[in-house]
Amino acid sequence: RHESRRIDNQLRGRAGRQGDPGSSRFYLSLEDEILRLFGGNSIKRIMSMLKMDEDTPLEHPMLTRAIENAQKKVEAYHFEIRKNLLEYDNVLNKHREVIYKERRKILEKANLRDEFLEFLEKMVTDIVEVHLSKSLEELDYEGLSKSFAELTGILIKPDDLKKISRDDVLNVLLDIAKKRYEQKEEELRRLSKENESIRKQFGEDPMREIERYLLLRIIDSKWKDHLYAMDHLKEGIGLRAYGQQDPLIAYQIEGFELFQSMLNSIREDWIRFIFRVELRSEPKENRAQRRARKRKKSKRRV
Repeated sequence: RHESRRIDNQLRGRAGRQGDPGSSRFYLSLEDEILRLFGGNSIKRIMSMLKMDEDTPLEHPMLTRAIENAQKKVEAYHFEIRKNLLEYDNVLNKHREVIYKERRKILEKANLRDEFLEFLEKMVTDIVEVHLSKSLEELDYEGLSKSFAELTGILIKPDDLKKISRDDVLNVLLDIAKKRYEQKEEELRRLSKENESIRKQFGEDPMREIERYLLLRIIDSKWKDHLYAMDHLKEGIGLRAYGQQDPLIAYQIEGFELFQSMLNSIREDWIRFIFRVELRSEPKENRAQRRARKRKKSKRRV
């Protein structure tokens, strides 16, 4: 007998598929997995009650019912496992829906400039609030200078930041970052006009294509890392039950925190890469040499 009654019924159906009369007979041992785990003890008690020898074959309606009960226990056990896994999978599926929706939006949208500026403003605001919070005993201008430089690549000395009133620091930093971004846009447009290969690859406004490409690459990379992190979280989440916590609720809460951390990391990396992106135009001599090599190869083939 199998763990599932459905499989037993399938075997019965196959045996009688041709319409031949007959009956199905199953042979079991008390050492079989299903009986050993779920029904062995009760059947052994039945054997002792009936005072039967070990070599005597057992055929009795009570045994049949005991085996069916063992199968029901196995099926219920597997059902609970599947149900539990489905609840955990639903948590990750919600994350997946958000990421895929954002990814489709990026592919369909022609211009991501507004999204970039929105993320830039949020990240700079967070940096200022962390280092110049009113709750701090001492304002951290050195930390602000370092964090702003790591994000945008623009170094502003702490002494220069101290000269700005605290209420104006955010607007000043945003203006500096936006001007650098606009300079980067203009620089890439100029390179596109001067270089035909860049223009063919990225168009007349290269920043738009670069923004899309970088954001998609970052999302894909961070999403893979998030999947690994969620698997790692699920492996040990069952231990929370010993601390009087519902493992599923703990998984939902901590999974959401990981997801939010991933989204922030995507925005931060996107801003960092955009401010540091460079397109190098190939010297004319190198292009001529490459064309000459191609001509030589084509002549050899001929």
